[in-house]
Amino acid sequence: MRLTTSVLAALAILVAGCSSPKAEVRRDADAQAPLKVLMIGNSFSASVLHVTPKVAEACGLKVDFVNCSIGGCTLKRHWENVEKSSDPEFRPYSAMFGTPESETAKAARAACVDGKTNIPQLLGAVKWDVVTIQQGSVGSAFAETYQPYADNLIATIRRLAPQAEILIQETWAYLPYHAKLEEWKMTQREMYERLHENYRTLAERTGFRVIPTGTAVERYRAKLPPFRKLTKAEWDAIEPPNLPDICGDPCGVPKWRKPYKWEKGFDPDKVQLMIDSTHFNPDGKYLQACVWLSVLCGIDAREISYRPAGLRADRAAMMRECAYETVNGR
Repeated sequence: MRLTTSVLAALAILVAGCSSPKAEVRRDADAQAPLKVLMIGNSFSASVLHVTPKVAEACGLKVDFVNCSIGGCTLKRHWENVEKSSDPEFRPYSAMFGTPESETAKAARAACVDGKTNIPQLLGAVKWDVVTIQQGSVGSAFAETYQPYADNLIATIRRLAPQAEILIQETWAYLPYHAKLEEWKMTQREMYERLHENYRTLAERTGFRVIPTGTAVERYRAKLPPFRKLTKAEWDAIEPPNLPDICGDPCGVPKWRKPYKWEKGFDPDKVQLMIDSTHFNPDGKYLQACVWLSVLCGIDAREISYRPAGLRADRAAMMRECAYETVNGR
């Protein structure tokens, strides 16, 4: 029988103050089964798949990540999608796999049709050890966007995967170039402070542990040279293949691209300089990996030896230190 919104909300209130069952730490790659992690998120959880499995393997850890993702998806939209999922043909999510050939991936893939699925289908496909949730970045700084959607989503996870520990990924603040910061009349630091408080409130309400990615990012930013945003004239003066200096920030991906046909003044022979001010660059994905594995597996991030090609050794060491300090409350 399908539970109504009011019943699920009531159930969420009942479980909100209860501790989530803690996933067993799996360190011995030969003797232990993989830690099975389902991420209900968006591109901010999809970035876990890029580097984290390689770091885990280098540390002798077995962790199978599956991302249930819609780009930019908020808690509100996740919950609305759960409500629509009584129709088994409603599959708005892409499933992505950190270890595509694992038994976990095979079982999760069986719940998909042409790579598409929904939250209840994936929750029921595998006996998950961990399920992570997070707010969409566009709503992360605004407290009113979290409830009742978080409680309702948590109730669904509790019902369909009662054995899983539910963890909350704290997302991160945008690079200062992002137009939303100007629209919100908010600095990068103010965005962080507001989202940090909102995730802290959710964690206190639920008793869940937090994967403090956003806080590790801010700690790392504090160790970098001060960020200087270029003026429009300075930006316009950059010529290909040069790129703007983002001062080592883990967020931000500048690149040259051809304009889209729908853009004003479309010229197929002209390239434009743009910057993704939302997502992690390769440095940020490594920092995220260090934080996630510290929380999931209880490792000391300072002892991680793996470093992706192209990442400076001093920067990697600083990221590992930031991850350790953040996770351990230093």
